[in-house]
Amino acid sequence: MNENLIGQLAKNSNRIVVTRGSEFNPKRKKDNAVIADIRDSDIVDNFAQTLKIDISHKADPGWMTWPEIYINFLENKTLKFSFGVLIDYWIRSSAWEGDYVLLNYKWFHEWLLENEISYFKRDS
Repeated sequence: MNENLIGQLAKNSNRIVVTRGSEFNPKRKKDNAVIADIRDSDIVDNFAQTLKIDISHKADPGWMTWPEIYINFLENKTLKFSFGVLIDYWIRSSAWEGDYVLLNYKWFHEWLLENEISYFKRDS
């Protein structure tokens, strides 16, 4: 495992679908709470290649709350990889055992804002 694991797992993805509460399920589209659907392959590739994981800090999965949003990488309609965003800079994926810290979490949060993705629950 290396710090650019996300880039490796998301290879050949051409779409990012951000969902609330659970991973994107291509077979049950009506059940997905889609927040954003980014189909620009340059943005998708840059995003996947820029995110870096701190592999020296691994936590047992489940000690935190469930992810509020999931970043899902798709190749056309096929889900390649996804990870959930926990608190601040922690992420979780079923592709690995454990929760990890994003090294460049400030960039990640800026990217979310630039793409008008808000993941904090708001009471109305």
